[in-house]
Amino acid sequence: MGSYKLVSIALSLMISFVWTTSAYTHYRLPTSIKPDHYNLKIVTYLEESKNFTFNGLVSIQFDVLEVTSNITLHLRNLTVDESRIELYSTGDDGENFIFCLKNIDKIPDLDYFIIQLCEDLHSGQKYNLTLRFSGTLNDELNGYYRSSYVNGRNETTWLSVTQFEPTYARSAFPCFDEPNYKANFTIWLGHHKSLKALSNMPLETQIPLDDVEDFVWSIFRESLVMSTYLVAFSINDFESIESKHNDSDVIFRTWCRPDYYGRCLYAAKIAPDILRFYEVMFNIPFPLTKVDQIAVPDFSQNAMENWGLITYYEAILLTKTNGSSIGSEEKLMIAITVAHELAHQWFGNLVTMEWWNDIWLNEGFATYISTLGVGSLYPDLPWYAFDTYDNFKEFFIADAEPSSHAISKNKCNSSEIMQSFDAIAYRKGAAVLRMTHKSMGPDWFFAGVCGYLNNHKYANAEQDDLWQSFTEAFLKSSSSLKPPTDIKTIMDSWTLQAGYPLLQVKRNYETGIVEISQKRFLAHDENQTKPEEHSNQCWWIPLSYTTAAELDFNSTVAKVWLECGLQSGSSSLSLNPANGVAPTDWIIFNIQMVGVYRVSYDHQNWHLLAATLNSEHFENIHVINRMQILEDIYAVAKQGEQSYELYFEILEYLQREQETWPWEPAVVGLKELSAILAPFPLSICPKFTANLL
Repeated sequence: MGSYKLVSIALSLMISFVWTTSAYTHYRLPTSIKPDHYNLKIVTYLEESKNFTFNGLVSIQFDVLEVTSNITLHLRNLTVDESRIELYSTGDDGENFIFCLKNIDKIPDLDYFIIQLCEDLHSGQKYNLTLRFSGTLNDELNGYYRSSYVNGRNETTWLSVTQFEPTYARSAFPCFDEPNYKANFTIWLGHHKSLKALSNMPLETQIPLDDVEDFVWSIFRESLVMSTYLVAFSINDFESIESKHNDSDVIFRTWCRPDYYGRCLYAAKIAPDILRFYEVMFNIPFPLTKVDQIAVPDFSQNAMENWGLITYYEAILLTKTNGSSIGSEEKLMIAITVAHELAHQWFGNLVTMEWWNDIWLNEGFATYISTLGVGSLYPDLPWYAFDTYDNFKEFFIADAEPSSHAISKNKCNSSEIMQSFDAIAYRKGAAVLRMTHKSMGPDWFFAGVCGYLNNHKYANAEQDDLWQSFTEAFLKSSSSLKPPTDIKTIMDSWTLQAGYPLLQVKRNYETGIVEISQKRFLAHDENQTKPEEHSNQCWWIPLSYTTAAELDFNSTVAKVWLECGLQSGSSSLSLNPANGVAPTDWIIFNIQMVGVYRVSYDHQNWHLLAATLNSEHFENIHVINRMQILEDIYAVAKQGEQSYELYFEILEYLQREQETWPWEPAVVGLKELSAILAPFPLSICPKFTANLL
């Protein structure tokens, strides 16, 4: 072992450190190397006298998939000890073979650190690369950074914590920082013995740290395979509350600053119940033995789903006061966030998107599945209505602009990746999944979802993998509902193009025929001003509907499909008046707002709806569809497709409305109109609003 060190140092000193411009400038790493295991050691100095620094050593074991003469990995804002870079392979006889390093290239724009070798690395062989590095705990709330709080003695207390998603692991340690490069991690954290260390895995042991007085190594168990952005660690002085579900062996510890202990209780209570609900729903046990939840005073996001160590912004996770006096709205907001992050333990951690263009596979699923998790906690709350409106309002406005983007699209550099974490990925992604679930039925949906998780666990997936799992589930199902074409074609129409459709419904009141067409909904109806840009857009739309005679608002499963033709999305639907669609009966499409589309009717059908809403029978229409009617009529009135007189006629019914949810879109619309009409002395909005109240 001693001779190995001497040879290693000698060869390292032979490196010619010539900084050149590399020929490799693609935003994705080369595919010739695949990391297998990281042995990561980081010593953190939280003392101001040490300038909040850290230093470390990372040994990366990797496989070579194709012959290469260089190693390209990511590094940002770190100083590498270039004289001590080591690369070796172990032969069949157990001897280490040391490699000569020729020179190093850097491409700062891509965060590339490229080690060029004197000879080729050959496929089928394992190698080990060791780099020593140092850095500073930043105050930018990303990468490996410092946070602080003022304790009860009015003293500033410092802690360190990580936030690596999407591309900040590279600023804490050199790594292959792309989601498809999954590996196992063994993490050693060096810190002052008075502090605690947390990481993804349970603590295995603690030993003294040589050469640093009063410091120790906290050594954690080897992790499951995971992406670099899910690696997490923290050094702090926090206290924890332990909790678990009776039917689960997973231990939860919820960490917060010592004087906030009582404010952690609610999050500690609900998290094990939600995790257990997911385990049963997916029939896939949570693969770790513990989950740490930590409330961080300074955090750039609401939360981050790191496997086994979930980080939260303190103001999001903790209740406002100590004790059990917590309002229902406060409980709901905490539960939504906790349920979202725990859903990620399957969607994102167990199965990770191949690249950031499919971030919706993480965030769309977590957003939708979290609503089911919260529903399991509070089955008696009208949670579904809040969830429906909250999701739609977040993306309906943005996605109605010509500048919007598809749910899934190509992403290149780091800034473009960050932009993909938006309402389209989270909210529209969730809405498309909800539409799939409710339109096609729960058995088929969950069979597909569970197949997706099982087929790709501990690996990566693209959206086509999800469509394939849905297809396989459908072929095995006994469902009588037959999609009009293959699943991929249907689903791609929702994820690979921007926007969403406006369903235009025109009835023939003599024959009972209902003519249905679609076009992209745009806030300013640029379909009229620039029809060539949007005329070919169409979607495969699962249609649900009911009538005044039928009043079936419980069945959201699609009765028929509006197909996407090559030139337009037009099709017609024939309804038989003998089944209750009389000329005096209204028809409503999109039961419980399951579909991701707006609806506009002919004038007579709108007036039939208005008449029912303004009668004592207004509750014959489901509360979500009452909310939908107010949303849609205001949207098409703004667009100029319907009149504001019709909007106000429908709005008058709110004098009878006792539910909160229909008031949400009404208030939004009236506020907008009030702002527009404010300069005019005879503005109708204040008087109209006063009459409603």
